[in-house]
Order: sequence, then structure tokens, then C-alpha cells
Amino acid sequence: MALGQVHRAQRGVVLGVVAGAVVERAVERIVVEIGVEPEGLGVVPRLGRVELGLQGEVVCVIRHGSVQVNHGRPRLLPDYPAPAPRRENHRVPVSPAVPGPPDADRPRSDRVGAAVLLLAVLLLALSLRTGIGSLSVLLPTVRDELGFSATGVSLLTTLPPLCFAVVGLGAGRLVLRHGVHRVTVVLLLVIAAGLVGRALTGSPMVFLGATVVAMAAVAVGNVVLPPLANRHFRQPGSRISATTVSSLYGATIVGGATLAAMATVPVGEALGGWRVGLACWALVPAVAAVLWLPTLRSDRADARAAAAAASAAGPAVEPTVEPTVGPTVGPTATTHPPAGPAPAITLAAVARTPLGWAFGGCFAIQAGQAYVQFGWWGSILADAGADASRAGLLLGMITGVGIPVTLALPTLIRMTRGSIALPVLFAAATIAGWAGLLAAPLALGGFPWAVLLGFGGGAFTWILAMVAHHSRTPQGTSQLSALTQGVGYLGASVATFGAGVLHDATGSWTAPVLVMAVLAALIGVFGAAIVRGGSVEDAVARVA
Repeated sequence: MALGQVHRAQRGVVLGVVAGAVVERAVERIVVEIGVEPEGLGVVPRLGRVELGLQGEVVCVIRHGSVQVNHGRPRLLPDYPAPAPRRENHRVPVSPAVPGPPDADRPRSDRVGAAVLLLAVLLLALSLRTGIGSLSVLLPTVRDELGFSATGVSLLTTLPPLCFAVVGLGAGRLVLRHGVHRVTVVLLLVIAAGLVGRALTGSPMVFLGATVVAMAAVAVGNVVLPPLANRHFRQPGSRISATTVSSLYGATIVGGATLAAMATVPVGEALGGWRVGLACWALVPAVAAVLWLPTLRSDRADARAAAAAASAAGPAVEPTVEPTVGPTVGPTATTHPPAGPAPAITLAAVARTPLGWAFGGCFAIQAGQAYVQFGWWGSILADAGADASRAGLLLGMITGVGIPVTLALPTLIRMTRGSIALPVLFAAATIAGWAGLLAAPLALGGFPWAVLLGFGGGAFTWILAMVAHHSRTPQGTSQLSALTQGVGYLGASVATFGAGVLHDATGSWTAPVLVMAVLAALIGVFGAAIVRGGSVEDAVARVA
């Protein structure tokens, strides 16, 4: 057959498939006849993929038919071996992309439910730092009232990142075993109990223990936030995306620490003392727990679905990523029959991947920067000749600048999609901030360096958003989040302690600040590896 006839024949095959994809009812008949599932970004049959793009354009990939068409432009592909015979009731999970009904067409109850879920996510985020910010401003009072030694005070300041590191590594296993919503409700109640318990006690040891309990629950909360955002806001037709939710809860985390630091003392003075100021923040996780209670049914449904899937015929076909031609946005997923069962997404499996360590390394450097600033900023500026009020104002500016940066992050991610520009920009801003602080700490009042460091701190929320972006399943999200935050906060503990040791050894803050500036460059290096790393599920499959 002549090449022109081959092209005509292939175009006929493509047009036949495309015609079936344009009309929803026709797509449903394809689902019945060949056993595929329209879920999100398109339909993935055993013999190919029919996809509706973001603007309604049709993208058609015929895997076994050796034709690939994107936006109507065909090209020949090499022949692929025929897939294994289809089993009855076989379903192929894919990323969501066919949009659901517009928000205006949704039932009012659905819209209210989405708003309540968003509020629940934000209250969970607010619960994760108020316990730290409230204690930081009352630490001298707590020390004098309860008789803490210098070692005890140092331990109190080191507890948060240590708990985040140690407990965070096991949080993913808790989520897999008990369900993300059950874990969320319990951790919120534990945070509330820990905050109240330490406010009521008169014993330094009980205070320390209650703080450990609360911070351990906060560590689990750090890990469950990304999978919660993925679960509830990465759905077809969702008016707000998981990336936007990640930015909102990142801003809430930053704002929570600032709010607690500013409001704890006035609230305590108005309502009866420092104990009330500490305990009042338990109301936030308590209210959040109530909002999450209706979602417990989802965990039971997930468990039933997982059991049904496990008893179904054969392992699922995992999507793999294959580039397409034409102006499509992002890669196109196609299916290959697996040689065996898909590898389990466990913490150990993620830890064997370069992508997992790129996330852990990037978060370790970023968290180290933040905790050195929180822990030693006043001492650094005091050595430079600034008074305590100026140091507090500049530290507030660092966290304050981070909030609008975090809120603008979804737009910045869209503008730099697939580019390493954002992590490199965060690294450059952090380096410039430390360099300016070292060269002329109080030039222009020190405000330029605070602004630069605050902008660089936007890497925190960017990493959380990338955890959701680089995972396709709740298991992948929770395990990648656990490794990222476990390794990250361990690095933050080392950085905070190491900065103090280096200062004591050298007698000045020059060496610690130089080290932090050099380490900031690694945010760009690890960030570039994250951007180019693909999904954690694919990374685990490659090393299995």
C-alpha cells in the first residue's frame, strides 16, 4: 500500500475514535464495550487513549494502531506489541482531566461542602504553628514560673523540629493503616489536649511532656495536609485547585505563627494570665476536629474500595508518561501492561528514589534557613547593634512578606510551568538577604534584607505544592510528604543547633551567616531536580 493510502487509512481510524470521544454518550458506550474508564483527563482504553484537553481540544493516541494525533496533526509511530487480552471489569485509573460541571451548575450543598472542607483545611493549617508561636513570646515567663533550667529552655526550643523529624517519618504509615481523615481528627484532638495540658500544669517535666505530645501531633499534621489537599481539591470540576489550596494553607501556617506571637500576651493579660494565653489556642484544633468528623465515612468507603480492588482480577495497569507532539500542556499518559504487580508506595520505597531525596534535601535546607532565622535572628541583630524592638519588627517582616508570596504562588507556578526558575529565584533571594545582612546589617534599617529573606522563604510552600504535584495517589502523596518533612525537619534541627555551636566557636555570627548563604544555593539545585523528576509513583517503579 502506498504511503498516502496508509496515511488516509490511519486518519480514518483516528477520526472514528475522535468522533466517539466528542459526545459524552458515545464515550459511555465505549466504556461499556471495551472496558475503559472515563476518569479525569480522558479515557484510557487497553488499546489507546482518547483525551479532551484543557481547552476542549481532542488529543488521540492509538498505541497499538501506531498512530498518534495531537490537535489534528498525525505522525507515524513505531509498532508496539499488542497488549494482553482484556479481563472483564478491568479498570485503568488515570489522572483526572475531563472537567466536571461548572460551579454555578453544582448543587448548593456541594458548594457549601467544598467551602466547609476548605475552612477545615485552613483551620488544620492554623493549628500547626500557634502552639510554637505562643510559647516563643512567653518563654521567659514560663521559665521563671515553672523553674526551668537553661538546659530545659534549650530543649523546649529544639523540640518542634526534632518532633517533626522523628514523628514525621512514621506519619505516612499511620495514614495508610488508619485513613487520612481518622488520623486528622485524632491529631487535632491530641494537639488541643497537649496545649491545654501544658497550660494547666505546674511541673516543668509535665510541661515538657505535654509539649512533646502536642508537637508530635503537629508533625503528623504536617504530613497529612498535602494528601488532604490532593484528595479533596484535585477532582474534576473543582473550582479551586490543589495547588491553590497548598498556597492558602502555606500562608495560613506562616500567618498562624505570627498571629500567635502577636496575640498571646494581650489575650493573657485581658483574660487572666499567661496560662489562658497559652491554652486559648487549643480552640483552633478543637473546632477543626469537629469540621473533619463528617469525612470519616470517606475512610470507610476507601477501605471497602481497596478491598474490592484487591479481590478484582489482576493488577491494575499503571499509567506511564510519554511525550506528545503539538502544543499540548504537559505529558500524555499511556498504558503499558505491567510485568507484575505494581510496587507498593512505602516510605522505604520512596527513600530509594532520587526524587524522594531531592524533596528531602530541598526541604531540609529551607527549614534550616527558617529555624535559624526564628531562633537566632535577635542575637544576630543584637551583635550588629539593633535593639530588640527593631529585631522583632524585621523578623515580623520576614514572615509577613512570606504571606503574599505564598498567596501568589499558584500564579507563579503557572507562569513558570516546567521551569526551574522559581527554586532558583528563591535561592538567589535568600543568598542576597544573608549577604546584605553580613555586609551592612542595618542599611536602610535592615528592611531590604528582611524582604529578600521573606521572599526566599516562599520555597516552603512551593515544596509543599510540589509534593501534591508530583504524586498521583494518596499513598504516594502521604509517603513523599512523610519523607520530605522527616528529613527536612531533621536538617532544620541540625542547622539550628549547628549555627549556635559555630557562633560559640568563632565568637561572631559571620561564619554561621556565610554557611547559611552557601547552603541556600542548594535550594536551587534540589529544586531543579524536583521540577524534572516526574511522579513519585514512576520513580518508585523505576527502582523497584
